[in-house]
Amino acid sequence: MDDYQFISKLEVIHLVALDSTNQEIAQQLIIAPGTVKAHIASIYRKLDVANRTEAVAHARQLVSSPKILNSLVGKRVLAGVAHALQNTCSGRQYT
Repeated sequence: MDDYQFISKLEVIHLVALDSTNQEIAQQLIIAPGTVKAHIASIYRKLDVANRTEAVAHARQLVSSPKILNSLVGKRVLAGVAHALQNTCSGRQYT
């Protein structure tokens, strides 16, 4: 996976954590809804999860160990993703 795809997937999981719909994610990232679905399916496979709640929880665990991610992505993107994943989304706590 190239850096662009990795960052795109981080942006998608960030927006999933903010409780955005696939359509909202597509509009915000200026990509096709089918691309969003493909990114989410890829994220599920890579994280070995079955749904958005599990994906966000697993991504939070990765973010809690920034040593893993610091080498993969710029600190600005990481900080945004970490902030989104540490917050409660729409009244739900992803743990």
